[in-house]
Amino acid sequence: MPRRTFDPTERIGVNAVERIVTKDFNWIWREQQVADFGVDGQIEAVDPDGRPTGQLFAVQIKSGPSYFRGTGETIPFYVDEDHLKYWDQHALPVILVLHNPEDGQTVWQWADLKTARATSERWCIDVPRSKVFTAETKAELQDQVWSDDSVGRRRRFAFDRQLMKEFEGRDAFVTIDKWVNKSLRFRGIEVRFDDPDKQLPDYKIPIMATWDYEISDLMQHFLPWLQYEYYEEPEDVAGEVEGHVLTVWLSKPAKAFLELEVFFGNPPEVPESEDDERSMPNEDWDERQ
Repeated sequence: MPRRTFDPTERIGVNAVERIVTKDFNWIWREQQVADFGVDGQIEAVDPDGRPTGQLFAVQIKSGPSYFRGTGETIPFYVDEDHLKYWDQHALPVILVLHNPEDGQTVWQWADLKTARATSERWCIDVPRSKVFTAETKAELQDQVWSDDSVGRRRRFAFDRQLMKEFEGRDAFVTIDKWVNKSLRFRGIEVRFDDPDKQLPDYKIPIMATWDYEISDLMQHFLPWLQYEYYEEPEDVAGEVEGHVLTVWLSKPAKAFLELEVFFGNPPEVPESEDDERSMPNEDWDERQ
């Protein structure tokens, strides 16, 4: 059996996008925690005061020098019909980001039917070489999306549905460390199943929160589909860090959402009935035409 080797190319691309989003945009990057069909993570816009806006974008990242071959003004990215339809129908606006690990070039384009063209066998999204993924990208992203709190919650439920399923019927715990003397007060949310004390979390949601939020605010914003109570009193570590451990479970709206997702994916067959045609007298039906 040939030895398996590690290829860091894709990881380099994800790291590059995370750096641009968090350092240049000063926005929030959240890597996809559960395998997704064509989405690597999401970006959330942050207002000038450092508060998250609920404006969310899904991101597909492709990394490698092979994407940048050629000298044309655009980079052709070929995609099959299933992926393109998935992006076009996604709950969030989807962008495609291409990264060249050799020279650090990073470019982007919207990933939907409007930007794609049909070829003889597949579809192609032309990514302009001039469409560099930098802080200036923020304006175009925000111009395309409007959001309020209710829209943000709907999108969060839709985007997190695979992660939500992981909580069904399981003991689950969330750990959030609060750095009390730092401007960057919250740096991540950790999820553990079955044992709150095990060393490595099952999922880690990276966040960068500099605003004056409390634990309840973070839970409502990042995990609005969970209910919670404190598993134990917050632990103070040397006056620097407060460790908050919560017992969490799916809320009633979350359970209802997952039931609806099953229904929409597998709608029950409605049997035909002879009574259907006689349910309304003909004269009454004629009056409603």
